[in-house]
Amino acid sequence: MASPGHNSFPPSKNLYISIIPTGSYEYHGENLPYDTDSVLAEKIVSRCITSLKSMKNVNIQVYPALKYGYSIEWIKYPGTISIDPKTYLDMLESIVDFMEKNISPAGYIFVNGHGGNYSLLEVFSRKKFYELKKPFIIIDIWRIASRYGLKYCHGCLFEQQLYSYLTGQSIKENYREEQVCSGYNELLKGYIEELKIGGCGNINIEPGVFVNKICMIIGEAIKIIIDHSQN
Repeated sequence: MASPGHNSFPPSKNLYISIIPTGSYEYHGENLPYDTDSVLAEKIVSRCITSLKSMKNVNIQVYPALKYGYSIEWIKYPGTISIDPKTYLDMLESIVDFMEKNISPAGYIFVNGHGGNYSLLEVFSRKKFYELKKPFIIIDIWRIASRYGLKYCHGCLFEQQLYSYLTGQSIKENYREEQVCSGYNELLKGYIEELKIGGCGNINIEPGVFVNKICMIIGEAIKIIIDHSQN
């Protein structure tokens, strides 16, 4: 895996693609650590990138996860750290500005493990795409999970299973699932009820298969960037 500060691809590989995992530091119930979202994003990228090492003339640069995110909904739980939206956007701006001066990637991929980051990543990516004329692609773990029946998950059983699968750590699974989505209308853009630890919706995919699906999407995103750079 290519990572800053380590030897990665040979200098002859002249097209760079930046992959940035994004997560959070927030309360995840009694069974998961505060940095769960960051760990999931980073571990998934690490697994997925292995099969892409041999791509010719492409240097896939994987950066450490951004371990703080926008987590205002969990601020009442001691230990949670939430980054102000403007500060978060400024941080992304600074990171990308430095990458532009440093390696000038052909495109950027954010692999996001925390739902609260998504709207900020979308605003930032749309802005930078029009400024730089380069692809900015967001791959959101939980939006992909929603394709398989999971409507909401925060410290839910599937997240516990996914964390255990990716880290190899034994997690004492909590089967008590809070039905936090009762009456939720996906067409409404408002906060109808207080978010809780737990989840709703029955996911119909195993963690290993789910990770493979994300790897396929990352591969597709890389191909989009390569194709865009050749036009």
